[in-house]
Amino acid sequence: MRIEQSTKPAQSLTESAQQKVIVVDDDPAQCRILSQLLKAHAFEVRSTVCSQEALRWIEEEPPSFLLTDWEMPSLSGLDLARRVRELNLESYVYVIFLSVRHEQQDVAAALAAGADDFITKPVQTLELLARINAGARVLRREAKLARLAGADALTDLPSRRTFEVVLEREWHQALRHRRSLSCVMLDIDYFKQVNDVYGHAAGDDVLRRFARLLEDAVRDEDYVCRYGGEEFCILLPETGETDAAAWAEGLLARLSESTMAPAARLHVTASCGVAEIAGSMEAATDLVKAADECLLHAKDTGRNRVVSLREFQKSPHAPDGGGASFPQGLLARDAMIPIVHSLGPDCPVLDAAEYLLRFRISGAPVADEAGRLLGIITNRDVLNLATGDFGSQLVVADIVQRNVITYDEQTPLRQVLEFMRRVPVQTVVVTCDQKPTGILSTVGLLRWYLERFRTVSGGEPQGDCSGRPFARRQGDGQRDVVARAELLVAQAMSLRDALDHDATQDDARLAELLSRATTMQELIEELLSSEGRMQREGEMLPF
Repeated sequence: MRIEQSTKPAQSLTESAQQKVIVVDDDPAQCRILSQLLKAHAFEVRSTVCSQEALRWIEEEPPSFLLTDWEMPSLSGLDLARRVRELNLESYVYVIFLSVRHEQQDVAAALAAGADDFITKPVQTLELLARINAGARVLRREAKLARLAGADALTDLPSRRTFEVVLEREWHQALRHRRSLSCVMLDIDYFKQVNDVYGHAAGDDVLRRFARLLEDAVRDEDYVCRYGGEEFCILLPETGETDAAAWAEGLLARLSESTMAPAARLHVTASCGVAEIAGSMEAATDLVKAADECLLHAKDTGRNRVVSLREFQKSPHAPDGGGASFPQGLLARDAMIPIVHSLGPDCPVLDAAEYLLRFRISGAPVADEAGRLLGIITNRDVLNLATGDFGSQLVVADIVQRNVITYDEQTPLRQVLEFMRRVPVQTVVVTCDQKPTGILSTVGLLRWYLERFRTVSGGEPQGDCSGRPFARRQGDGQRDVVARAELLVAQAMSLRDALDHDATQDDARLAELLSRATTMQELIEELLSSEGRMQREGEMLPF
């Protein structure tokens, strides 16, 4: 294939400025010729002979145009176009096929696969540039419509819907590359009074000026949106919670020096909640919810201040209600499941995966040689490797989540329960002298609650002078443990007999076996919890 050069002067291509193009052709010479031609007309060009590499580039940073050959060894032009259209990209990629094929069915197949245009080789220079310019007009109009659809009409900031798309992308990239990601929720204090006293026109002016203040305060890689009403949300990639909180403090300082409505000489304040992505969070929305809970706490404790997730976690705030009857004196250690084993940072990831699977747990603490907590590794951290390099050389230190929520054993249990009730965190680690000693999860706490506050015989609760609603008689714990141990042995024997005498592997049989194994796992966790509690209460273990 060759590019036929025209003797006519090239058209002015001011439209091409800053347009990014990826060229894919299995012929290195054609890649070089096309790249030189487009660079001469102010395009920013990347070229490759590998369609798989081009797809990776597009995922990382979508170009304006993709020029692709049809016939390629690893991934054909048709397949490449289809894969591009399946990606959830923040901007549209205009795909142009360059091929020696010229039959109508070939053109139709390319357009059906996701192409926007088709040029038959040999490529004419003026035709190629003209078609790219036509595509540029389409892209500009599409970008304008997308901006109008995704922008807040009053502040011109991205809307909440647009922000949620960015949040999902940044969340997955932070997990994949094990990077920090923080979220800041802001709310203008007493904004209703601004509208009531100065009028809605002044209120709108405050919102617009506040939006400009936010835009001036963030970096190019940050994302800011109007989340709703007088509430704004900022996403700070590759930023830890400490730095994000410092940024928020600086923003409040700038806000204190700014006049939001010059005609009324109006100054406003704001409250901020800050949270960083943590290993115990299950979804991107959990990050925003955590920041929002911190924002609520900032408003509840005086406004015009910043509250981070760590500060909120440690604060002795009272429940909103229903907690008056909660027993006093209970500590985090009273409800935790003792840790059987902490993983070391040098433990191979494959061994860690087998450990999590063997004990049917969602996560395990990671500790150094001295036993001090380094972080936590979860099933999700391991599964994230399924889309990347799951090499046998990886160790736990390569994927450990170091930002983990922790509580000391002596922390009042009421404080932990209130934190986990308000913030979407499923698991926290209990420590003593910086060493992990137990796990508190929502499921484990529910099991503990049912056990501790269950009714006895006649269904009426029993109390004692200690303030605990259900006093345990000496020996009750031993009988509970014996009963559970006997049930566990019976379940184990039943499972062994089932495996020895029936090799059927249909879905119903597998479901039954899984149910028995799950019951055994629950019994083991209850035995561990009972053992730790009995040791603390001075009862002798019955075995």
